[in-house]
Amino acid sequence: MKKNPPELWVRRTGLFEPIVDKSIFLKAQELLKKQYVRLSDEQLLKKLREALAANGKLSVSIMAATDGMPSAALYAYRFGSLREAFRRVGYVNSERDLITSTRANNLTLSYLSRHRSWPRAFERSALQLFSIQNQRDDG
Repeated sequence: MKKNPPELWVRRTGLFEPIVDKSIFLKAQELLKKQYVRLSDEQLLKKLREALAANGKLSVSIMAATDGMPSAALYAYRFGSLREAFRRVGYVNSERDLITSTRANNLTLSYLSRHRSWPRAFERSALQLFSIQNQRDDG
């Protein structure tokens, strides 16, 4: 969505009775500016590495419980996914990933074994692919 630049905005002051006193509003704005610090990707990854070192694993709940840790949503936004951010700090093949990968492989193999109308060559190829994937997951 294209935004209009501020110079094209139509502004008027004093049209409505303020809900918040102006001095309180300005003080809140000042506090918000002090709190907001845009961290670089490397700074974000450093915080994630520190959490990994302290906890031995990473999760959304660990991130939420860690003081000064930006939100999981920010990591997902900046790195494309939370899993990608975890991967960049060396946290791969988490237990959940292994369970998900193994479960998907087992479901597919089960489907292939029940549907014998598929060509045997395809089934053999699929079995080889899953074997390679499992070796990667285990290693």
